[in-house]
Amino acid sequence: MTIRECYDELGLDFDAVLSRLVNEKLVQKFALKFLDDPSFQNLKDAYPKLPILARTYDRKTTVSLIKKDVDFIVRETFESALTLSHAALMQLGINKIEADEVIAEVRYLDQERLNEEVLHGFSTDIIRKYWMPKPFIKPHSDAEALNEETAEILEKEDDINEEAAVETLLHDDSEKEKQKEVE
Repeated sequence: MTIRECYDELGLDFDAVLSRLVNEKLVQKFALKFLDDPSFQNLKDAYPKLPILARTYDRKTTVSLIKKDVDFIVRETFESALTLSHAALMQLGINKIEADEVIAEVRYLDQERLNEEVLHGFSTDIIRKYWMPKPFIKPHSDAEALNEETAEILEKEDDINEEAAVETLLHDDSEKEKQKEVE
């Protein structure tokens, strides 16, 4: 819903407001500022069944609106990021089911973090708790170098991975031998 549609739905004259505030961005800015004004609570008290719907672009605004009991919030930046991420996963060859699962996991983790931020405020501990770097999906193919520098890095990683695999095999073999000795 656009800000104009919101005004129309409430039976308000959007064009009159727009003529005073010059552009739609300013109208939206002042509409959001209204939430901090004491008259917002007066309106909620006078019309308790009036639904308040809002769009947000950042976490702080989202948390603020949740604390003010706004009825419906669309987190524009977050939602567009998820949409774009889903499309990127699909373009990379991830099947739809797996892409949906990754997006659902990100959405779940973010909601948990948002819940904690509403209750406890913002902190780096909360961020660390929910956003430690980790892959959400296993790679479906080997990495491919795009230049010499990345080719060297991948070669070093391959050497390290081979050494680890040999070490694992040696460890497994020695464990098997120990097991035979015990028997």
